[in-house]
Amino acid sequence: MELITDWIRAAVEGATVDGRTITGEQLEQMAAAYDPDIYNARIWKEHVRGITSESQFKPLGNVVATRSEAIRSGALTGKTALFVKIAPAPELITLVRAGHHMNNETRLQFNALTRSICQVFGIDDPSRKFTIAPTPVQGMVELIQEEASFLKNINIIPVSAQVGQKLGLGIGSPVASRTNTDNEDRETRYVGELKGDEYHCMQTNFDTHLNYAVLDSWAHLTRDDFRRMYSRAVLKRMALDRIMIGWNGSSAAETTDRAANPLLQDVNVGWLEKVRLKAPSKLMGYDTSGVATDKTYRIGEGGEYGTLDALVFDIISNLLDPWYQNGEDLVLILGRELWVNHGLTLYNDNRAATERNALQTWFAREAIAGLPTVTVPYFPARGLVVTSYDNLSLYYQEGKTRRAIIDNPKRDRVEEYLSSNDAYVVEDYGKIGGIRPGAVLLKNAAAVHYAAHFATRQDQATQPGTQSTAATVPETPQHRETRHFNQAQKAKFDVDKAQLSRIRSVKRRIEAKRERLTSYMDYIQLVLNQDSGGNDDIFVTLLIWCLDVGEYRTALLMIRYALKHRLAAPEGYTRSLPEVIAEEFADFVIKSEQPEQFTEHLEQLHSLLSGQDMFDQVTAKFYKAWGLSLEQNQPQQALKYYRLALVHNSGLTIKRRIKRLEKQLMSEGEADGTRHLDD
Repeated sequence: MELITDWIRAAVEGATVDGRTITGEQLEQMAAAYDPDIYNARIWKEHVRGITSESQFKPLGNVVATRSEAIRSGALTGKTALFVKIAPAPELITLVRAGHHMNNETRLQFNALTRSICQVFGIDDPSRKFTIAPTPVQGMVELIQEEASFLKNINIIPVSAQVGQKLGLGIGSPVASRTNTDNEDRETRYVGELKGDEYHCMQTNFDTHLNYAVLDSWAHLTRDDFRRMYSRAVLKRMALDRIMIGWNGSSAAETTDRAANPLLQDVNVGWLEKVRLKAPSKLMGYDTSGVATDKTYRIGEGGEYGTLDALVFDIISNLLDPWYQNGEDLVLILGRELWVNHGLTLYNDNRAATERNALQTWFAREAIAGLPTVTVPYFPARGLVVTSYDNLSLYYQEGKTRRAIIDNPKRDRVEEYLSSNDAYVVEDYGKIGGIRPGAVLLKNAAAVHYAAHFATRQDQATQPGTQSTAATVPETPQHRETRHFNQAQKAKFDVDKAQLSRIRSVKRRIEAKRERLTSYMDYIQLVLNQDSGGNDDIFVTLLIWCLDVGEYRTALLMIRYALKHRLAAPEGYTRSLPEVIAEEFADFVIKSEQPEQFTEHLEQLHSLLSGQDMFDQVTAKFYKAWGLSLEQNQPQQALKYYRLALVHNSGLTIKRRIKRLEKQLMSEGEADGTRHLDD
């Protein structure tokens, strides 16, 4: 026997989410005129209609009966509604029982996204795997490059064959010559570099998914912005993974193991591994067959190289072909640990002010041995490579980029299956030189000793009979290095603050903060791990940066630490740190187009701020933000916090919201149990 539902409200008179207006009279006519024996209304995933039974957008049921009547209770009382009975398909029953669905607004956005994809790629159904044509692939490559600046600088090139000779891009060795044409013909020379090196494009899967909750949070955006957010979420990860493979890939396993290879070492053979296999003499720390040696290279006083500059000069002079050694396009790619250590060596107790300015110049210009110096994502911490950007290439095979986008309600998400046949290529091994990361030893590695040093000093400071730590604990080498590390951080921080102060655009300043925050994460983690307290202007400023850019998980950890140790607000703030934190966070939520996504964060922040003495205006603003976050899903709770906000600041502009919520909840009553921020 066919399963038929009870009456379900399908539509209500009024404005629709896509800008139309449905009248009560229209709904009455629909109900009266509908006859399934004459024509049939089917249930679809919104406006997408598949043409095959295998499509993700096939019909999910039929409407078997309709009626219209006025709604008798609730916020829509008096409005005309259309009610239907449905004969659901098995897939619809599964969806309903699982309780999985997209919000209507999200569904409209997703449908527009899939229609756009169909139009761009010339397909009918994006849920069926399709091959992307060369022109759209090039557009996708450009979008991927926008998500990682490093990929903008290197070559990303289509090739027709899966296996072939590398292109040998670049200018290669010198070509100038002279020939006595009485005896022989002049001969041309290829301007690139071809030495019989093969590339092999390996299939790489970049399979991702986005939960409905994430897509719902974007539903309020314009359709163009929704498409951009979706594309960025998918392509950003693809861009970063390609960089990760390029620097860490050492093999191409038939089935990869992400747990055993967290840096994607088994996905493909990257640039550094290509050099080790094809030109091991270009990497210090390997023998001529590419096997790692026991030889180490210490950088610092008493080591093989007194400074990092000396090591880089040696690499340029001895590992690069002579015609490349003075190239204007050379760049030094440096691991983060070497980058930090270099700053430490520029800073010691006896440096004059002018020499300390040299440190700030290093942080601002970032040049070593005269070369522009960059750090890139996922490059080995103690790695070092001298080359040019155009000497590094990523080949992808034309006609082998495939994609499918599947709405999977069983998992409450949209799944993206994207694959590309990729190869990582060093165009000219004569234009690259470096060092095996494991072969580098640091004389001045303060970051390594930082945690151990503070643990030692904490133990010493708590011994019975210990007086002032500063007076009784002598400065150890580790302590000196730690102090140098802090001084280096301070110098870098001063430069970053100065650069940020020159950015007028609020949006650009937030993006600049987000970029700079990544270089301070190790410092933040060390401070949190030591839990030693003490005012730290850098730490609390970074806390506020985290709030500004939406790095809330890190911010909440930092707030817990800052409140525990009663840290002061950064220089220039007139209010206490708890007030600054509460107001910064509240302002962000109030300005947000979707405050409901911050409810959990506000709950956690409330528990941290309970008992703090704050100005009433700040407390009121915090409660207003909390109310905004709850208004859509928990209106009774929102009303409580709006009322609390008025208790602390009667002039707050939320009285209309309160009246609207009171009217909405009139038939439901009011809940008790309001919590106070100052309880």
